[in-house]
Amino acid sequence: MIKAFRKTREYVSLGSIIIFLLTFISLILFLIVKSSTAFADFFNYYITSPFRVFITTMTSWIPFSLAEMAIISSPIWGTVLVVYAVKEAKKGAKSASKYLCGIASALCGIFMTFVWTYSSGYHTTTLDKKLDINREKI
Repeated sequence: MIKAFRKTREYVSLGSIIIFLLTFISLILFLIVKSSTAFADFFNYYITSPFRVFITTMTSWIPFSLAEMAIISSPIWGTVLVVYAVKEAKKGAKSASKYLCGIASALCGIFMTFVWTYSSGYHTTTLDKKLDINREKI
């Protein structure tokens, strides 16, 4: 086991391994939230609220959303990432592997942020049930 871990560490940084494990835990949590409305209500109300407040406080000074910024800047970031990937690939397989795992870790970080902040809100009790409104055709 230790020998396999050392071999893995040659190609994947310890930070990436930790992020991948946390992403796996977040994936399990996401599936639980998706399958249970009661758990989604609990998780949305008690657990994710502080994370949402933190993100809102940290980004309140930006006059646009982070999603808009990510979409608009994605061609620039994509180009930069590809250029650096080519440079890392020229250094060797280990360097390229660590670089690509770093990119994958960043994407996993985005997924974890979504799970721990907003994902449970999509699977909670519907508004008509919360407000005790009868749904009727108009």
